Amino acid sequence: MFCKKLIYILLVIFTVTFMITMSISSNLYQHEETITYFPPHKNATFLEVNTHLSLKQKKQNKFQKKYTIVWEMMSLLDRSAYLRQDMGFIFKNGKLKKTVGKKNWKQHTNELAVAKKLSFFHSGYFQAISFHYAEIHEENDGLIKSMQDMSESQLYVINSQLEDKFLSFHKPTNSFEKEWATVLQTTTKHHLQEQWEKGMQFFELPPAQFIPIPLTDLSQYAKKTLPGGYTKQQTYEIIGHLMEGLYKNYLLGIKKENGTIVDPIDSLIPLILLNKNKKELLVLIYTKENEYVLFKQKIS
Repeated sequence: MFCKKLIYILLVIFTVTFMITMSISSNLYQHEETITYFPPHKNATFLEVNTHLSLKQKKQNKFQKKYTIVWEMMSLLDRSAYLRQDMGFIFKNGKLKKTVGKKNWKQHTNELAVAKKLSFFHSGYFQAISFHYAEIHEENDGLIKSMQDMSESQLYVINSQLEDKFLSFHKPTNSFEKEWATVLQTTTKHHLQEQWEKGMQFFELPPAQFIPIPLTDLSQYAKKTLPGGYTKQQTYEIIGHLMEGLYKNYLLGIKKENGTIVDPIDSLIPLILLNKNKKELLVLIYTKENEYVLFKQKIS
């Protein structure tokens, strides 16, 4: 074993198809609606999607320095939908700190908006990604269609001893900010890469066989195709099924082999692994309980 602490290996298989969906039920998480992939609506479109992170200073004293992150996400569809459902994840230094989605749904509306406040003490590299979803029921033919989009934001928060306050920026613009951004990014990436590599070794996954995409990098594929030779239509469908799987198997909790639910908070950024055989993708997760979990999604 590569570490002293006992690490359980869990392999949870989920297969998402057009006609079959999975569900998770537990006493810990109760929900009334869920994200379900349907073919895209030909005419509907999102007029605006947005995720934004900002720093709100808290009063400080010589014994305690605390700050608040404001996390905002919104989406606007060009028409009223039967169901609007958005979900989001925010990570600090690679660890999940908060989710949105279990209660963030409405019927017969075109707009969703939510704002969350999170308090922290130390410098951090924050990454937030949002998945925006609409379920549309066609009145003329009774078919169900859907629309989806993604947005993201990142924020660096620095504890400045010189100015005795926290500083923040989205992109570094000077040498001081560039230095801090490099330190925070490098530290975070090193920790993530170490656990991802160990997880792939545990499951005997040859790195050369997969294209890795951290979940926080996924939003770029809302506008372009996935690497590996996928078409725009295939990319849309793969991400749609992935959103469905993440909602049911990550946001609502990670189901362990014994049937209990693991809270995803403090798990590391999930790593999406596109198999070069174009038959499946895997989602590798390292939980706060030092467990590796592997989800599998078939690609039709």
